[in-house]
Amino acid sequence: MAETSHLLNAARSHYRAQRDKSLATLDIYLNRPVGVGDHANVVDEVIKLFSELDNAESILETIESVIQGNQQQMTIDTQIADLAKPEEPAQ
Repeated sequence: MAETSHLLNAARSHYRAQRDKSLATLDIYLNRPVGVGDHANVVDEVIKLFSELDNAESILETIESVIQGNQQQMTIDTQIADLAKPEEPAQ
């Protein structure tokens, strides 16, 4: 299970970075036009960035859902294991 956690954390970090990069670039395009320079395809670039942002956020939601599902399954597995343990005799 630890390996799965490491993989999910790595994927989450990747898509957080992608989201943050898209947000930072959009901020420059939308709020600091001096930093844009001479770009002929600014609209196309902004559309592409919004698509990348949406993709990253969607995948992050999916990863969080998988993590939550794994945690719930671990709780259920623990409860089942506890129920399956023989009761200790009272002294």
